[in-house]
Amino acid sequence: MQENYVDYKNSSFIVGKARDWNYQGKNLDIPSYKNYKSLKEILKEQKLKIKSKKLVLDFSKTDQDMFRMADMPFGNGYYVSEKLKNAIEEKQFTGMEFREINEFDKRIEVRY
Repeated sequence: MQENYVDYKNSSFIVGKARDWNYQGKNLDIPSYKNYKSLKEILKEQKLKIKSKKLVLDFSKTDQDMFRMADMPFGNGYYVSEKLKNAIEEKQFTGMEFREINEFDKRIEVRY
């Protein structure tokens, strides 16, 4: 699913150690989800991870009201449309919280 929503060409990726959260490292050029997946497997053997200084999400072409993204450097979770969010709130369902993506993490840029 994320291959449809992550703009890999405009996101900013680096290589780093799994538990090292400073964002110093070699910049990566990752043009597609396929490249992301294969590089992730190669780095796993070296105990390294792909990290992101900036993640660009493009939701401008989606017609789905809910989807999940689970294989990203950060930003994993369930995403819902404004239409679905409003319908859930209107029906007064409880047990969930909605947050704007860019409020969740300032490193995420979203295009609608």
